[in-house]
Amino acid sequence: MYSGLRYGLMIGNSDELGVCPRIVSHGDNFDFMFVFREDTPSNKEWNLFVNVVKRNLNISNKLENIISEKNTKNKIRYSCIEKNIEFYD
Repeated sequence: MYSGLRYGLMIGNSDELGVCPRIVSHGDNFDFMFVFREDTPSNKEWNLFVNVVKRNLNISNKLENIISEKNTKNKIRYSCIEKNIEFYD
């Protein structure tokens, strides 16, 4: 459907101390997962969330450009595209 679309999961007011194993085992197709301890995230949590969303928007734009420019002469060609996984405490 939408090749550049990114999927994320955000859970607030959680009793968990982080992303629980159940979410990891069922959410392997998510591009990012967040668990906030309160309804309102701390400044550290919010800044990380915003940065991750911005990175995913950038990735989405690049993927969309690859698709939309597939028939143009001067398109950008990538020799490698990697789906990177980061872990944050």
